[in-house]
Amino acid sequence: MTNILITGINGFVGAHLAEYLSRNENNKIYGLMRSEKHDSTFNALSLHNRKNISMIYGDVYIYTLIEEMIVQYNINEIYHLAAKVIVRDAAKSPLTTCMINANGTLNILEAVRLMKAQYNSYIPTLIMSTDKAYGSSDNLPYKETHPLNANDIYSSTKAIQDILARTYANQYELPITVARPCNTYGEYDFNWSRIVPSIAKSCFDRNEIDKPLVL
Repeated sequence: MTNILITGINGFVGAHLAEYLSRNENNKIYGLMRSEKHDSTFNALSLHNRKNISMIYGDVYIYTLIEEMIVQYNINEIYHLAAKVIVRDAAKSPLTTCMINANGTLNILEAVRLMKAQYNSYIPTLIMSTDKAYGSSDNLPYKETHPLNANDIYSSTKAIQDILARTYANQYELPITVARPCNTYGEYDFNWSRIVPSIAKSCFDRNEIDKPLVL
């Protein structure tokens, strides 16, 4: 049995990942979510009905909760996806954004480090960064060798997360991987502010020939 922790399991990526991993009956998934929303990808995929998915409610920036979960459920893998992800919302709440994106990630990393130091347990961990950590650049397309040059609260906190994860991986020799996805989209994406789902929705909603595709 592989015990898997997914933070932000009710988000778009987290829910689809949980759905995929839960197909394997040998996986036991523990999902951390801050709050539950009716129009979430998690609910749309009916993941509450999966016997090998258990929910834990709490905040990723509370360190004791993270450490207790990892020890209590003997976690073997971690997918850290929890984040404040809407750029406009992040700008309005910089303190909360820093607590979730930066401090939350630090808690995951520190718990993983202590599991190695105290129990000689190596937990493969994925930290979900973003291409926005690169900031603005005239040299496109982005490459992994591009410097991180974030210039807003959301992007800066994700860049901090990114740097911390790679630092822990290198300094403490931990099995940590950082991913920097761009615009993700797909089934049951309820964030209509992104370009692909917004265009698709406009096409489906278009009733008049002179109605613009994107409002």
